[in-house]
Amino acid sequence: MRLRGGDQISVVEDDRTFNVLGAAADESVIYFEKEEMTAMEAMSAMGGLNDARADPKGILILREYDGDDLAPGNAGPDMQQVVFTIDLTSADGLFAARQFLINPQDTLLATESPVASARTILGLFGTVVGAGATVSAISN
Repeated sequence: MRLRGGDQISVVEDDRTFNVLGAAADESVIYFEKEEMTAMEAMSAMGGLNDARADPKGILILREYDGDDLAPGNAGPDMQQVVFTIDLTSADGLFAARQFLINPQDTLLATESPVASARTILGLFGTVVGAGATVSAISN
């Protein structure tokens, strides 16, 4: 299609967004950078995963369908709220992330690694022991 004299062009801002939560590098609302975004592109747009906290086996995509979209069987989703899981530690998961399309209003949740939780507990335990040793030293 060619433009001709008198043609009008309208530029409309894309206001479609998705949310990012959990052990992501940044928790925020992210605007779509292009017409379609895959899960891999969405993770890149959010700045990746927090290396110290994230579990690459537990990337969750929370999606809510309209009631009109529900259909039993293969015709469509049979539940209004659906959670999709991506495991980035396998080749299948990596390829799936490159093909899975993010919808507007989806929530991408990077789950916490069990190792990160253990570190937090050990850190709290170390703080309590350290404070106890300080109080003991002060009272002597």
